[in-house]
Amino acid sequence: MMTKSFYLLLAVLSLAVANACAADSTISISGYVRDNACAVAGESKDFTVDLLD
Repeated sequence: MMTKSFYLLLAVLSLAVANACAADSTISISGYVRDNACAVAGESKDFTVDLLD
């Protein structure tokens, strides 16, 4: 009986771990630029930022 419970627990945990994998996504940020550190074109709407993978 112990081994059946153990295998069931392993199966449930493996499903939970499979859902924790990362995927590509889009983060939308809206607001105002208050510092003139850089220039951004007004027609630019989509940016790709390298997060140093």
